[in-house]
Amino acid sequence: APAAKGAAKTGCGVELWVQTPDGKVGGYIDCAYKDENGVVVRDYKSGFIYEPSAVIDAERTVKGEYATQLRFYAALYNLTFGEWPTKLELLPIQGPPVRIAFDEKLCMGLVSQARSALEKVNAIITRPDVEARQNLITELATPSAIPLRMPTSQMAGPQMNGVSLRRSNLSLMGVSHCF
Repeated sequence: APAAKGAAKTGCGVELWVQTPDGKVGGYIDCAYKDENGVVVRDYKSGFIYEPSAVIDAERTVKGEYATQLRFYAALYNLTFGEWPTKLELLPIQGPPVRIAFDEKLCMGLVSQARSALEKVNAIITRPDVEARQNLITELATPSAIPLRMPTSQMAGPQMNGVSLRRSNLSLMGVSHCF
């Protein structure tokens, strides 16, 4: 696994690498630290963190891809360090941290979806038929080809929309290829 900046054995640090036990799915958490309640996983954002409609709505909704990314990291944190974070936060450049609610079972479902995506990608890139492989690779290049989704029926809020793997710090590694 890549080396983390910070005290990786404690589960705290910056640019902290987390992954599945087999090392095939992983990513870098911007920051993990302990507060009085346990581990906080924090992701820094330089842009606007709310859905565009939130500019005019009284109730702001965090962009779905940001919430999904943090929930995914929560599951990877658990798989790496054997404990769940107690809090997930987005920290925009301006403004206070924004807490993201999460459910452990649904977070683990994101990891399962990522594994399925990895298997799909590996099946495509290892196909012996070059023409068919090229067509499938072109199909995969679309932004929504392999979404990670939180079931909206099981978690409230429009922030559960899908996120393309290409729009996060997510790493999927398999066979002899990187995604």
